[in-house]
Amino acid sequence: MTKREQEVKQLGLIAQAQAEYYITRKTVISAGYSLEELSYASRTLVGPSGSQVPASVNAVQALRSVQRWYGEYSLPIAPYVLPKGTNILEVARQNGGALNGSEGAFLKNGYLMVHFDLSAYQQERKANPEIRYDAPMANMWEIEGQPLSSVSYSGQTYRFQYGDIAMFESSFSVRNDFQGTGR
Repeated sequence: MTKREQEVKQLGLIAQAQAEYYITRKTVISAGYSLEELSYASRTLVGPSGSQVPASVNAVQALRSVQRWYGEYSLPIAPYVLPKGTNILEVARQNGGALNGSEGAFLKNGYLMVHFDLSAYQQERKANPEIRYDAPMANMWEIEGQPLSSVSYSGQTYRFQYGDIAMFESSFSVRNDFQGTGR
């Protein structure tokens, strides 16, 4: 067997092992999406630098004075939604250890609201954020014009809070919302 044939065989075995893993793997039960944190590595310092900074100003502080933060947020394709505080492990125990989303504990025929509470803090002062997006004197949600209500096509009025950024119908899945054309 040539070296190339050995490599191809090895790749075939790896692909087969990966396929078996993805076919047989179990869905991981997660704790939810109540807290997502971005570390300092998720930011770019874009404040003034070089000749833009007067000699009387600390150049490092000037550069750090304006930052852009980058992150992603996603939901599962078909989220299983439970009332806040529900012990999912207890629900699983009551249903023979396996869940498929049809159990009575899961919420259906409603909406899932994604709410962001943006703040910046030093690690040791997590309980007292230094900067908040909804600061009393400069609420950025309000400044940017976030709507606090919306009327659906059927005339239903929905009320929002500052930080509510997306609303999903819980009984539907992305799988049912995408139609490919094959192009």
